[in-house]
Amino acid sequence: MKRIVNDLVDRLRREISTDLLLNSEDIRISVAELENGDWTIRFFSTAVLKLRSHKAGPRLEVKTLYATTFGLLGSVVPTGNRLWSVTECSSPILDRVITTAHEVYDKCGPRERIACCSQYVECSDARRCLIPNEPWARGCLYGENLKQGRIFYGKNRNVG
Repeated sequence: MKRIVNDLVDRLRREISTDLLLNSEDIRISVAELENGDWTIRFFSTAVLKLRSHKAGPRLEVKTLYATTFGLLGSVVPTGNRLWSVTECSSPILDRVITTAHEVYDKCGPRERIACCSQYVECSDARRCLIPNEPWARGCLYGENLKQGRIFYGKNRNVG
């Protein structure tokens, strides 16, 4: 299993550095072996992949949030907690994960902070960010306020 993990991480590092034009030393991927022999792969501080030992052979778990970006939506089955989805650990699946890894890596990375976007009133009325999947939305300070229940605009205003 350790060889599979090391090979996967090396391939991920090469692919991401090539696609995002970064030095491979600058790629922030970490790997942790758990006490039960399973492995977790993180991009920055976000766990995105797990490799688990199984009697039928190793299996790959993908954070469900990134299953579509990895191109695995039709190939994965949600696990019991639904935060993770499981699929086989085959060469075609791993190849698909590797070729799309730069997109997931980019989503996990730090973002420039913005105060809010042009939809701040609509987001206020909905009490949540209406466009959370936009790359720049992760850096929205107003979205963080909405998550904490602080609404500054619209019909649900409760601050100021």
